[in-house]
Amino acid sequence: MDYPGQSIKRKFGIAIMGALVVSVAVAIATLAATGQMSGAVLYSVLLAVLALYAYEYLTAFLYFRLWKDKQPNIARFYMVHQLVKLLISGAIAAIGSMALGKPANKMYLILFAFAFLASLIAESYAFVQTEKKMNNETIH
Repeated sequence: MDYPGQSIKRKFGIAIMGALVVSVAVAIATLAATGQMSGAVLYSVLLAVLALYAYEYLTAFLYFRLWKDKQPNIARFYMVHQLVKLLISGAIAAIGSMALGKPANKMYLILFAFAFLASLIAESYAFVQTEKKMNNETIH
């Protein structure tokens, strides 16, 4: 039995999970195609991508908690979340790049940037769909 908002949460989760799967698949395919499938690079990229998406799911949980309570500052939360996400992603990129060293850091940064953009696109799409649904429920 669906409760109000459950289908939105499911769609939001599917969009973010789809971006995660695509990011990991692209990372593995790119590393295999370029011959840089060493353990250090692969594990660093996977760890960075998983850390990014763990943050996504944590903030999605908080976002839907605010949404369920009908808080008026949801859009502000989303904007602050984007700023914090950018700062955390920058820190993850810098730490991973320094840890890998010169030859592998370029591939790491390219793959992490792709994962960041994929998460940004998926989250933006899910956010727009959520806002549409929320506005339709308040109007009707």
